[in-house]
Amino acid sequence: MTKYITNPGFDDDENIDYGGAEGWTIDRVDGGNVVRGPLGQGNKDLMEGALGYMNYCFESWHCHKWDIWQEVKDLPKGMYELQVQGYVRCEVGGYNRGDDIEPDYPSPVKLYMNKAESQFPSVYSECPADEGHEFTTVESWTTEDVNGNLYPNSMGGAAQCFAWGMYQVKAYGLIAQKGDVFRIGVKMDKNQDWWCIFDNFKLTYRTPTVELVKPLLEAQIEKVEAFDGQPMTKTAKAKLDAALATAKEVVKGEDGQAMFDALGGLYDITADVEEAIALCEPLQKAVEKLLEDATGSYASSKFAGAAQQLGLSYQGKLMGCELEAEEIDPALIEVKAMSTKLRLPEGYENASDNDPVEVTSVIMSPSFYDDENYVNTSEGWTNPGNLGNDDDQKGAEAMEFWQVAFDMYQDIYGLPKGTYVLQVDAWVRMGDNTENYNTFTQNNDTTMAYVYGVGDGSTYSAPVANLMKANLTEDYGYAGTEVATLGGVDYYLPNSLVGGRSIMDSADGAYTNSVVVKVGDDGILRIGIKKDEEKTNSWVVLDNFNLIYHGENSGLQPGSDPSAIDNMISAPAKKVEYYSLDGRRLNGAMKGITIQKTTLANGVIVVKKIRK
Repeated sequence: MTKYITNPGFDDDENIDYGGAEGWTIDRVDGGNVVRGPLGQGNKDLMEGALGYMNYCFESWHCHKWDIWQEVKDLPKGMYELQVQGYVRCEVGGYNRGDDIEPDYPSPVKLYMNKAESQFPSVYSECPADEGHEFTTVESWTTEDVNGNLYPNSMGGAAQCFAWGMYQVKAYGLIAQKGDVFRIGVKMDKNQDWWCIFDNFKLTYRTPTVELVKPLLEAQIEKVEAFDGQPMTKTAKAKLDAALATAKEVVKGEDGQAMFDALGGLYDITADVEEAIALCEPLQKAVEKLLEDATGSYASSKFAGAAQQLGLSYQGKLMGCELEAEEIDPALIEVKAMSTKLRLPEGYENASDNDPVEVTSVIMSPSFYDDENYVNTSEGWTNPGNLGNDDDQKGAEAMEFWQVAFDMYQDIYGLPKGTYVLQVDAWVRMGDNTENYNTFTQNNDTTMAYVYGVGDGSTYSAPVANLMKANLTEDYGYAGTEVATLGGVDYYLPNSLVGGRSIMDSADGAYTNSVVVKVGDDGILRIGIKKDEEKTNSWVVLDNFNLIYHGENSGLQPGSDPSAIDNMISAPAKKVEYYSLDGRRLNGAMKGITIQKTTLANGVIVVKKIRK
């Protein structure tokens, strides 16, 4: 039945430089490439010259969340076997070349037919030499030597293995009735780095005999039984129980067609159950966090009792699979709102312009660092940026966006009605250093990034400071900075995330961006930072979101910059804190360099460096 597949061996494209494949749709998220190859006349000549034949394959390397697929139509009703030749090699940290991936290892690459799927094997699961094969060198990197054995390490190496009939992957799917659409393909669902290569799809019609169907049905029963005990929607649980009961009864008999029908029922329900489990997962995590906070860090809150009661109630409903799909989101909002109330500091009800109250505790990951587990985190944020590419950059404990347009935000529920000052330490570079300097000197109000809040039916925003806003002519010895001569002046500018975060310590508040926002009766506030333009060498670095409550009767004008209001910046200090350069809290200014964080009575936070 392979004739129903368009371009099953990726050989039908007339243009050898074309990176796609006729008949196939290619979906990808980010990372490396997902292409048919080898591409170009030179590569074609290389393979034909070495092997005497051309064998186009399809491969992905270091690409995240991709799917290459097509829909096969007009197949007769029945059972089908889909075969492809392919393998994977793990490129994720913690694995070494030669590590054998066991058959039950959760390889992220799957061959699939509608809702049925099979995982790809490891490249090391078969050894060409053991089967009497010898490689011909195509590219200089055709093979790799692992423990004295040669394995494919290129398109040319894989093409030879596939010609030898190695690395066969099979999946079985069902057409319940003639005319049903049959989607086939290969996909990877993880944000991880793997090398995957495959070729030669083959489709075979199978009569649903007991010998063929029973092992598949038994395997699917085992897979579906693993869902038992996991929170899912009420409807999904009922369907699961019914399909599983039927399958367990049928598998005891000798009716191949009945087994075939039961297998189809389990295939159909499997995807629905997985979706229902995924739907419940955010609520489950929110409930667990609420109960943890209510009995731990925030046990002294006046809302602790109500939080425990609400958390236990939803915990019971989740474990009992009592909620329907449409009830999940309202429940999640209710739990998140209670979590916010739990985290509100004592005395927040009395907040005013003369005595504002910092409520940053209601923000998840405001500084992108988990103080309890000592790890960087972007939990709670939608569309977060990069927290550091390597161990050195991770030490910045900040976030960056490079050359991209973005909108990073989180929604906070359950806030008291009133006026707030939203702050974030951040700067934007609009292009490379020279381009940014020229833009700033011509018009220092020009920006590409904004901090914003959405509440009470309105959006309030303020521009993020340009990198050049602070005086960066003094060398503080920060790592990750370099000298750039601009306009005849030497500036010490960041060239890494570490440097980008460090310069904030000497900026005397130049990179503290503030905007007044309003929260209405619904208690919902979206906070975020965004950049609408994707520009080469543009760069945003940010850290330390803060939220300060000014009560219901504040005189601050929503949408304004509180630090620019007359006499606001000269308000008396309400709290002064000291930190070392590595973020440790101190009792006071120490010898050397100390970071002083002053919270003024008007809610403005001023950060500056002190030398003794």
